[in-house]
Amino acid sequence: MTRHQFVLHGLTLACDRVLPGLPPSVESGLPEATIHLCPAAPWQGANPPPVAELISRVRFADGALVRSLERVTAGTQVWLVLRFQWDLVLAFTEDGRAVYVFGALAEDLSYVASFAMGPLVSFLRWLRGWPSLHASAVEIGGRVLALAGPSGAGKSTTTAALALAGHPQFTDDLLGWRSTEEWLLACPGPVGVKLCPDSLAAMGFNPEHLPTVQTNLNKRRLQLPVAAHHTELPLGAVYLLSQGMEAPPGAIRELHGLAAFTALKANCRDDSVLTPVMRQRQFEALAELARRIPVLQVKAHAGLDRLPELAATLAEDFRRRQVA
Repeated sequence: MTRHQFVLHGLTLACDRVLPGLPPSVESGLPEATIHLCPAAPWQGANPPPVAELISRVRFADGALVRSLERVTAGTQVWLVLRFQWDLVLAFTEDGRAVYVFGALAEDLSYVASFAMGPLVSFLRWLRGWPSLHASAVEIGGRVLALAGPSGAGKSTTTAALALAGHPQFTDDLLGWRSTEEWLLACPGPVGVKLCPDSLAAMGFNPEHLPTVQTNLNKRRLQLPVAAHHTELPLGAVYLLSQGMEAPPGAIRELHGLAAFTALKANCRDDSVLTPVMRQRQFEALAELARRIPVLQVKAHAGLDRLPELAATLAEDFRRRQVA
């Protein structure tokens, strides 16, 4: 069977199907993990029957499932299983070498690809002790400016404004990094941003001329300028976009100590579904990030017409901090 390899956030993955939008790998070695699209759970029909242990669960106010993490054991085989409110399930072997994707939406390759770029690769990174932020990023002067914030805060829109101002996109929606003695090195991710029609129109693009992200999501994908050499780069600063910050639009305030750690944790990928071992690693990694990298809160502009101004403010502040 043909395997298609691609690189996501520092990991080389393989799948027996082509997942649209994922960058192919130029390496010929063995993948670090393999994605299996299957019609049913890998433990179906196991004897003795599998035993499931709930680790964590998040629900909406009406009781509907957001996501859950459980440990499923069948004989000597153990899986960590992420379930979502949509009919899609990700079952990871404990060593992080394989992921089984099943459920009604597993046949929608665009949907699987979007999960591969988010929850799937993020959890694979956690299984290896590598953290990730819910953040987008651009490159400025050989270093990475990260934009974090909750869904709807404007990460992708602001990233697009920065990229269109001449700062190449580095990643969208997920930022992973690894620690070295000299730097915290950010891992590049898939490029292109997912934007709502009004954001695209404000930047001069016709949404009708751009591909949809998913059939059930009213967002379009916009390709942006990227660096010629898409490789690991030092992380320079993390900017947290906030509408609730009590300050004039465009104001920037640096956070320190516990305030920086708490803000980073609130923007950490998979924060609600980590095992105790992952949680310990999360605390260590975020404490180091808060200690070594500037963490800044930014009051975002309310109007899309102010995006170029916000992008210019961020770029100027970032350059100043890198030479300070």
